[in-house]
Amino acid sequence: LVEALSASDVAYRLPQAPGSSWWPQRFNVQRSENEPWLGEALATIDHELAALVGGGLPLKRIVLVGFSQGACLVAEHLARRPQGVAGAAVLTGALVGADDEWRGPDGRLDGIPVAFTTSALDGWVPVERVRSSAQAFVEAGADVTLQIDNDPDHRIGPDAFAAVERLLAGVAA
Repeated sequence: LVEALSASDVAYRLPQAPGSSWWPQRFNVQRSENEPWLGEALATIDHELAALVGGGLPLKRIVLVGFSQGACLVAEHLARRPQGVAGAAVLTGALVGADDEWRGPDGRLDGIPVAFTTSALDGWVPVERVRSSAQAFVEAGADVTLQIDNDPDHRIGPDAFAAVERLLAGVAA
């Protein structure tokens, strides 16, 4: 993702999930099946944000971006800890939890741009769950864009790259 973006005046922090996975089960199972890993993943993002802010970067200049499980983590972090970041890109991801327990953001996200992208054909993140998550962010006041393509592969496609570029350009303006 970083190599494909054209923004030259952007710094990146790329936290890595231990063992390349933030939690052991799929994002849409009972939350308890992904604890304590989900809580630890959210704490990792808290730590990264604190390091950036501690280094002098205001939250209003920070954009959260994630793909797949990382996108679910970005959505969940923004929903549970609405701290006033500049924006977020949720690339093939959605809010965490089983259908009977997931919930929208805990606080207001007034005007925060959030770009959701996915494929109608994605086998890992159901498109309806992405739509529902995007709608929950709209209801919390976020400025949501939702882009759905028909890419058969679970990947960051050209439309998702373009969405991140637009988001970063909007924050830089």
